[in-house]
Amino acid sequence: MLVRSFRQNQPAVLFLLLLVVPLLWPGALSGEAYALARLRAGMPLARILAQLLVLAPWVHWLVGILFSLGCGLLLDTLASDAELFDRRNHLPALLFPIMMALAPQGMWVGPAFLGLPFVLWGFARTWSIQGRTTSLGPLFDAGLLIGVAALCYFPYIFLVVVVWASVAVMRPFQWRDYVVPFVGLLVPYYLAWGVSGIFDLPAMDPLRTMAGRGMSTLQRPTTLWSALVLLVFVPLMLKGLANYATLYMRSIVREKNVRSAFLAASLALAILFGFESLLNRTYPGALLAVPLAVIGSHAVLRPGRDWLSELAMWWLLAAALWMRWMG
Repeated sequence: MLVRSFRQNQPAVLFLLLLVVPLLWPGALSGEAYALARLRAGMPLARILAQLLVLAPWVHWLVGILFSLGCGLLLDTLASDAELFDRRNHLPALLFPIMMALAPQGMWVGPAFLGLPFVLWGFARTWSIQGRTTSLGPLFDAGLLIGVAALCYFPYIFLVVVVWASVAVMRPFQWRDYVVPFVGLLVPYYLAWGVSGIFDLPAMDPLRTMAGRGMSTLQRPTTLWSALVLLVFVPLMLKGLANYATLYMRSIVREKNVRSAFLAASLALAILFGFESLLNRTYPGALLAVPLAVIGSHAVLRPGRDWLSELAMWWLLAAALWMRWMG
């Protein structure tokens, strides 16, 4: 079955994503106009992608599929290498595209989705300092990657707080560990500012990154559909949080440090989600897909009753397909 296959540490099962992800492509519920409007406003890397996406109708489809597969695999590798689970599995790679498909924008690549690979890579570099004698190199890399992500979606600059929180629980206090990520964060911004000035490119406008232009192109799910999804989604997440808390209490200090850092990252992304929801009454799915995929994986990794986890996963997959093709 689906959950049983991804619950094992068998890399071959990842080939199933080549079937699942294209099926979850937006279909009738298109967010292309919304995604392009967000890409054209604000930050330089997002504007570059917007110019590429209008070259041909199939380019946005290809980019969306590649980003969904790539971010799912990055999250899967990050969760396993950082030991966010008590045993290796590939459930995050399955749940990530499902969570993206359940969001209003789906897997259309907006600024937040464009910057997500750099965010995940930055988290990986940050959490790699656990147990190392030197940390300045990885922390500079982490700040640099978050700075690049902020050139796609400016609110990601706030995630430098996650780096600081991770350092606080993983290493004794040294002021350089907090300054170096901030320096790395500034490097891409000033390089982009200099290049824009030299080549007379449009100036960056960070405050427009979260503007709600194009929001009217997104359809809203019906109340009945939302209730049916929440009927499974909410208990699944509550079960995942309970399992995560139990695992945290049984962890050794090294594992607790990384799992605490993940909670800090989840809280930071939830804050960005709150800002987007208040401003636009919608949100990029990339902001919540990462923590929800990991927490949901905890719910079905050791569910107690296998048939319930299978039923919940198939229910969410069916809801995502309905949202994309029939919504």
